[in-house]
Amino acid sequence: MAERGEETTPLTSRKEKRRPPCSSTMMLLIVIIAVLVVLAIVIPTVIVVTMKNKSASKNSTDPDQDDDLINSVCAENIMTHLKALQGIGDENSNSDTPSRSVDDQYNASASYVQEQLEAAGYKTWIQTFVVPVYRVLGPATFRMMAEQEDEGSEDFTEGYDFEVMRYSGNGTAYSEQLFMLKEEENNKDGELPPTGCSAVDFEEMNEPSIVILKYNTNCSYYEKARQAELAGATAIIFFNDDEEYKTQGPSRSRVRGERLNETVGIPVISLSYRLGQQFSGKEMRKARIMIETSTSVTMSYTYNLFAETRYGRGDRLIVVGSHLDSVQDGVGINDNGSGSSTNLEIALQMARLKLKPVNKVRFAWWGAEELGLLGSKHYTSSLSDKERANHSLNLNFDMLGSPNYIRAVYNGSGVRWYCRPNSHGLYTTKS
Repeated sequence: MAERGEETTPLTSRKEKRRPPCSSTMMLLIVIIAVLVVLAIVIPTVIVVTMKNKSASKNSTDPDQDDDLINSVCAENIMTHLKALQGIGDENSNSDTPSRSVDDQYNASASYVQEQLEAAGYKTWIQTFVVPVYRVLGPATFRMMAEQEDEGSEDFTEGYDFEVMRYSGNGTAYSEQLFMLKEEENNKDGELPPTGCSAVDFEEMNEPSIVILKYNTNCSYYEKARQAELAGATAIIFFNDDEEYKTQGPSRSRVRGERLNETVGIPVISLSYRLGQQFSGKEMRKARIMIETSTSVTMSYTYNLFAETRYGRGDRLIVVGSHLDSVQDGVGINDNGSGSSTNLEIALQMARLKLKPVNKVRFAWWGAEELGLLGSKHYTSSLSDKERANHSLNLNFDMLGSPNYIRAVYNGSGVRWYCRPNSHGLYTTKS
């Protein structure tokens, strides 16, 4: 990989004739193209306005160049990149499922983007980091055994009744009784009910047991699982008794901490609302349960990929980012090939048009986003105070092929996951 450095002169010539306009017939193929046509107009416009308005300067982009960028970023070219990413994912040899995830075809995807950028005259650089990669190695079992062996048992259906939570440990657990946290009505006056977030919540667990815990926001899944494991739990079952989630299936949320080694070594599953109601009852405390999971967690190297414009103020840096990795279960053409391909096409067209933005634009393709935003977190955590202060704006392009897209403005840390429209038709998050 090339090291970070100054951008070289683009390969295109100032006398180069403009490429033919994109074919409008491409919009008729599939829904994603129609969406990208809209976004191909909106996103370059946002970038142009941002480049011009963030700072008053004699180097402002002229109106003709603005129009050139807006008109040059189009769905047909973006679809070319998407088809390339599809082909790369299809060549995945690590499993039977096409994928561009970490340890699958992510590196090949990044190489494709890098080759396109360098052919356009950009100097690229990478930022490597280590990530925990979780894999499911085989089907899981969740079984309730009868009191008498000759009475048979009941096997529950993975994906419907229960799910193995991501970063669950590997193994088999048997238990003659479920350990449940003491009930709220048995607490002393003024004492808060136990949540599983503290070691004292498990003091009454006198022998290794399968523990059943309720979803709540008092602490993370990992913190609850960690406390239970330290107390001697052999497996953990999470359930949700909130009627708001009555129609939702079991969760596949991550059970992992912020640090690389913060994982649990015992099976962790979650139940559907229906099954959670059944197993959280007092009569189930003596249920004979068997849980078996087949998973692995390995440490792997991955990286972020960057390129930036040669011109522009480095103290008013605009980051245009998109995650390039997919989930393990698919190639991720919408999530997030659509955002990464649009990001790439904007960079290519800016180089072809030889634009000189007022503020420097840094294009970023994040790795390991699907593992918990790890690439972008690594980038931000590695910045010095001065480098962080030089960042003026971040534009995040994710799932641009969605027909229900929004143009949203995040309001910083502590944001909640819902949006509301304002008078300008934009969406802002509310903390």
